Amino acid sequence: MGNTMAAGTEREDCVHAGMSAAWYRPARQRGERVIFYSHGGGFASGSRLSHANIASHLAAASGHPVLVYDYRLAPEHIFPAAVDDGHAAYRALLHAGHAPENIIFAGDSAGGTLTLALLLKLRDEGSPLPRAAIANCPWVDFESRHPSLDWKGDPFLTRPLMHYFADAALPDKTSRAALSLSRRDYRGLPPIYLLIGGKDPLFDEEIELAGLLRAAGNTGHSEIWEDMPHVWQGLAPFIVEAGLASERMAEFIDGC
Repeated sequence: MGNTMAAGTEREDCVHAGMSAAWYRPARQRGERVIFYSHGGGFASGSRLSHANIASHLAAASGHPVLVYDYRLAPEHIFPAAVDDGHAAYRALLHAGHAPENIIFAGDSAGGTLTLALLLKLRDEGSPLPRAAIANCPWVDFESRHPSLDWKGDPFLTRPLMHYFADAALPDKTSRAALSLSRRDYRGLPPIYLLIGGKDPLFDEEIELAGLLRAAGNTGHSEIWEDMPHVWQGLAPFIVEAGLASERMAEFIDGC
């Protein structure tokens, strides 16, 4: 299902910053903006191919090419190795001539985590920030503190699975609190569009993140999609809401 591509889009495999990557291109490109997409998978799975569905539908809806790159995965490469790879991939985009104001960050689940962590890293080092960012159902609480992880509304994402991902990507349990994105200051970041599934087991931590973004004065916005599971955006064409989410992301990109 993840390999299903939107009609009229094409995939162009490439090597980007030394990593396998793919451009998902719409039939008709609009303007000079590009979408820099970090795939999900708990930092232990996923690739440029597993997320062809999400990337190609976003390309089709927005009219902008989407770059998905294969960052290093856990357990062989623990957090923040993925952030370092994302940093290198973004710098390569800049080196290739893409202006920061024409780059939109996006990512789902652990890719949403990576999107936020990369923004924070760039801000802290004083590097150019992208125009805006989209976080689809990001994983922000590495300590699994919240009761929504025990919800039964999503048959895939469970508390034991999140423990597995945390053990793989962050084996040093004493470091999880310090690295958790639920404990960061989000001031000084570009507009962030946060999409939250109403039945996502990560619901509580994403609501907490929405509060942190508001407190930081971020000019983006957060949306709760009722009855949606974790990363429902990848369920096109099987549910209408997946296509609608791609359209809403495209509207955010147009308006930012």
